Amino acid sequence: MVTESSRFRQARVIPPLHTGGPVIVTPDGMKIVTCVEEDILITEVETGIEICRLQSDSTPATAMCISPSGKHLSVFTSSLSLRVYDLFSPPCQLLPPMRHVARAHDATVHVATVDQVSLYLASGAADGIVKIWDLRQGFVTHILRGHGGLISSLVFLQPKTQTIPNPISLVTGSTDNQLRIFRLSSSNGANIRPHIILEGHSSVPRGIALSSDGRWLISGGRDSVLLVWDLMSVNSVKQSVAPLRTIPTLERIEGLEIIDYEDHGVQHKADNSINFPSLKVFTVGEQGRLKIWDIFKGSIISTLEGANTSEVSQNEIQGILSAQYLRKNNLVICLFADQNIFFYSLDSHSIVRRLIGFNDEITDAIFLKPTLSSRQDSLLALTTNSSLIRIYSMNTFDTQVLAGHTNIVMTIDKSADGTVFATGSKDSTARLWAFKAPSSESLSGGNWHCIAVCEGHTQSIGSVALARSATETGFRFICTASQDRTIKMWDLSCIPTSFALSTQKPIKINSLTTIHAHEKDINALDISVDDSLLVSGSQDKTVKVYSIIYKPGHGELRLLGTCKGHKRGVWSVQFSRAKNVLITGSGDKTIKLWDLRDFSCLKTFEGHTNSILRLRFGAEGKRILSAASDGLVKIWDVESERCLATLDNHQDKVWALALNSDEKTLVSGGADSMITFWQDFSEEDECIRETERHDTVLRQQNLENYIALKDHKNAILTALAINHPTRLLSLLRSTYVQSKEDPSIRLEVILRCLPTKLMGKLLSHLQMWNVALSNADIAQVILHAIVKFQRAEEVLNSLKAVDEIDKPTASPKEFLESTIPYTKRHLKRLQKLEQESWVLDFVLGEMDDRVLLSNNSFDGIDES
Repeated sequence: MVTESSRFRQARVIPPLHTGGPVIVTPDGMKIVTCVEEDILITEVETGIEICRLQSDSTPATAMCISPSGKHLSVFTSSLSLRVYDLFSPPCQLLPPMRHVARAHDATVHVATVDQVSLYLASGAADGIVKIWDLRQGFVTHILRGHGGLISSLVFLQPKTQTIPNPISLVTGSTDNQLRIFRLSSSNGANIRPHIILEGHSSVPRGIALSSDGRWLISGGRDSVLLVWDLMSVNSVKQSVAPLRTIPTLERIEGLEIIDYEDHGVQHKADNSINFPSLKVFTVGEQGRLKIWDIFKGSIISTLEGANTSEVSQNEIQGILSAQYLRKNNLVICLFADQNIFFYSLDSHSIVRRLIGFNDEITDAIFLKPTLSSRQDSLLALTTNSSLIRIYSMNTFDTQVLAGHTNIVMTIDKSADGTVFATGSKDSTARLWAFKAPSSESLSGGNWHCIAVCEGHTQSIGSVALARSATETGFRFICTASQDRTIKMWDLSCIPTSFALSTQKPIKINSLTTIHAHEKDINALDISVDDSLLVSGSQDKTVKVYSIIYKPGHGELRLLGTCKGHKRGVWSVQFSRAKNVLITGSGDKTIKLWDLRDFSCLKTFEGHTNSILRLRFGAEGKRILSAASDGLVKIWDVESERCLATLDNHQDKVWALALNSDEKTLVSGGADSMITFWQDFSEEDECIRETERHDTVLRQQNLENYIALKDHKNAILTALAINHPTRLLSLLRSTYVQSKEDPSIRLEVILRCLPTKLMGKLLSHLQMWNVALSNADIAQVILHAIVKFQRAEEVLNSLKAVDEIDKPTASPKEFLESTIPYTKRHLKRLQKLEQESWVLDFVLGEMDDRVLLSNNSFDGIDES
């Protein structure tokens, strides 16, 4: 519940994971290395939590590879440098490289690989040069020349059985459409010529795979073919070799790998046919599918989809840029052109994990429940600058991507129970989605699918609103608003509740009524909790309220009134669930509260410095949550019109704002592609405060007991702990006075054993005591004792100590800046007082001399 005492604090952030460049996963599948602009991140795959970043030269990475041992990560950047990192080193926030080569190549490196025993690194540059590096020593062992274009693929040839002339070789592919095999045992490491040249591709070869015995080589390229090469038939004299078999793939290949190989030899049957060994390969390419091939049959065994590509917009990029095979886990990791990363299991032939690399501009968000039996909102749905809908699991942060719209999805809304949601798109359609799962709340146990489509608008749909209640037989209605300036009401009663659990094609929904609502684009819709009212907000600066008359098969919208007062377009509207009011947010930077009885403005909330983009009611209409173009989220008290809190974690417009059903979690998303989870810690903070109050009462009683027992040490420590500066000052002064009379009581001994946290509190109090002349003496005594008996590091740490509930103590700089001037002033005063005391001594001395002379004179007179 959002209350005045609510303390929302940042609980978790989902930042962009990958914005472009290479992606690599560690051999154990636990960590993933990605690029966000010029930064290189290492992230935990299971939780999505960033582990560390790599220290680099602030230029984009162009190629990366990890050794099979998982120890070394090699990174090439556009500055032509090479950095090698030790992934087994102790974790730190910024991981430094263990080796740095400032200029590894004379041209940009686009591909790199490491041999099977993690000893050698091969890198291929845009100038056609390939270099072999010793990973342990960091020097170049071989320079391979011969290609006439950019190096596009590399693979080490290290067969388990020696069936070819050289057991250690490197196979390279280039934009000259040739494959070349180099022997690495040649003594002429600086100028090695290719041993074998494989010609057969008509375009760039992007993938090369070798069988474990080194006999079969499979290559695939952008000429949409797979070529099979028999390296055993290669004659060492003959350099140019033709492929044994050509398999058309009907798509440009961007990566491949052998996943299964059973060598029973090449057998010739009685009918002169050849029985080839079993060889299975996966390929990825422009169609966005992972295909598994039987090479010697030339057929596809199975196909794994990334998304339903038949329903994706033609403008949506769905091709796979690269793939990595983890043989240990039998997983294939695919990087899509839209920066999404999918983990395919070849055991279950399914997607086991999806990582969203870059959400782009987040435009809307809602919390969802997969089933009515779900206790809490366990899913988060997002719309972005894409035709795809992203759904995050709140438990595992796994994602599901929904395809269906053919253009950017603009808006999203959910039913009252959160089990169904609707989306509106620039393709002029609205879609209704439901979850199909027997009993599981995890994305792996079911999926969301489209159950209905609303077609009829002539322009983009900017807002949708689902009926807040449901009938016993099923759904009721949905309202949509479009840039064609009309509002349509659609009948959903024709959808049976059992249809949500089926896999049938979506139902086409009929429109019940259409009204011309505004003179400009309609940005927002909302339906009241009892489904009796509809409100719309538009760029024409007006807000209109309609009565809803609905029964299955019939619906009407009747204008009740218009709210006028905003000076710019209205971006967000919402009804209160508890009161007869509604709120609106506008480009004029204000939030207005309207009375639904006479449509008058009751209150205006000001505080944002830019357009209000999204509004939500909380605490049964007592609180307002707002998000704006200034990147801030604010919480307002309706009664007092006061801003209770400002939440700041975005660098751009905040379009999306969602509050879960128990109002404990708030999610904001914006144009910076950042998803921020704000958690209400008011109950936890109240428990902490209650515990502290109980402890304070107990300590106060202990303090009285220590004073009565004249236990000076424990009394001072207790007064510090309960934060009683006045009582503490009195105790310190009395202890100091008594120490002059009783040598067993020493203030220095007490201050010497102060804990770091209590010392910070004492120094904070000392700042204030040192200001007043009456307390300066004891303040200087304490300061002298601390400086004399405490190390400088401990004093600095105490000043940096921060209490989780209280405000932080003064920083070392602030402490010195406030203490030194007053200390100098007190010293100057004492020096002046000392000088004045010498004058007094002089006057008294002079007076004694004169009295003595006078007495002698009087004695002489008496004698005379």
